[in-house]
Amino acid sequence: MRLRHRHPNKVSDNVAVVRGFMSDEVELVSAFADDDRAQMIVSALAAIAHPDFALVDRDSLENAGRPIPLDGYVAAWRHFRECWERLHLVVEDMVEHRNHVVVIARISGESKVAGILLEDRRAAVWTFKRGRVLRIEQFTTPAEAFEAAGLPAEADPAPEPFVPSLWLAMAENASA
Repeated sequence: MRLRHRHPNKVSDNVAVVRGFMSDEVELVSAFADDDRAQMIVSALAAIAHPDFALVDRDSLENAGRPIPLDGYVAAWRHFRECWERLHLVVEDMVEHRNHVVVIARISGESKVAGILLEDRRAAVWTFKRGRVLRIEQFTTPAEAFEAAGLPAEADPAPEPFVPSLWLAMAENASA
């Protein structure tokens, strides 16, 4: 994982908080599978969360970009992972800008029912207020996240043409 921020020789408190909460790689299905692990995640997030914390998933059909409070965080992730047999998130890059940390990750997984493979790049913007996480906003593309954080879309170090492999896999299955 790369890290880009204002002071190359010093990791800011905001970046340290994100690194402390997120490992460089996580298997999301098992991370939220049992209540003990889920409670550990909520406790860790509660320790760094601002009282007005919200998770916002721009892609969620169910939540349609509406803020999800801290007490709904685990339920939202559990709902998202229901259709996945396995789902890995690997952090590729973090970019700090003002009170935001943009986290770019590669997601790969396999669906439960059809065994469809997915690989995609996604991004989230962690917004801080008074040293606490105010908001984690998830975006479909790194370019969207950079723009939300006040950076140009060109800040993405590895822009790729977006080809949703999930749709390609479904098309291949339908034609077989």
